[in-house]
Amino acid sequence: QNEGLTQRSLLQSRRSSQTSATSQSSKPTISAEEAQRRAYEHYRKSSQNKAFNNERNIKIASYAAAVVVGALGATYASVPLYKLFCQ
Repeated sequence: QNEGLTQRSLLQSRRSSQTSATSQSSKPTISAEEAQRRAYEHYRKSSQNKAFNNERNIKIASYAAAVVVGALGATYASVPLYKLFCQ
């Protein structure tokens, strides 16, 4: 990660010097190798996050199911509890 941060800072400094030097285009052009490296890093990060997202989705689904079961339990328990407390 530290290597990635230093590379980013170098790229940002290069971009700032390129954009100040060129007034034709607002976006600096990057090399094909740089574009390929960025695409690979993005793909790798998204594939690593899939496992985390799956775990998170399962956790959220289990919480939602627990809420539904709890609501149904409260519905069935409401009549006996009403009779117990109010009569």
